[in-house]
Amino acid sequence: MKEVQYYAACIHAFIQSRMELDKAILSLATLGLGLISTLLLRGENPPTWQLVLDIVAAVLFLLTIATILFVLAENSSYVLEEAKSAPDKNTHERSLTLASRLAISMFMASILFSFLTVLTRALSHQ
Repeated sequence: MKEVQYYAACIHAFIQSRMELDKAILSLATLGLGLISTLLLRGENPPTWQLVLDIVAAVLFLLTIATILFVLAENSSYVLEEAKSAPDKNTHERSLTLASRLAISMFMASILFSFLTVLTRALSHQ
């Protein structure tokens, strides 16, 4: 009985920690998308290359949000597979891990593009 409780606690901790990271990235990506939207809607006429930076950052934020929403939706399937001890559980775990890594990579890239666009706007106003 103790083994079952320990296993259940480990699975719960794993899912919660993964979900907390995903929820934090989701919140920050939404905030980043709001920042880029605000910069685009300010009424300025930035150069084309600056618009490209903005659009790339916005698309990366959107892709991050979509990927995180996919991961959060798939977590329930993963939990069901773990509960059933299905032999194919590694498939879900691998796809969730891949999607999480992809989301983190896209989020980091979107932060970089956002930083570049904010920096170039700040430097062009001096």
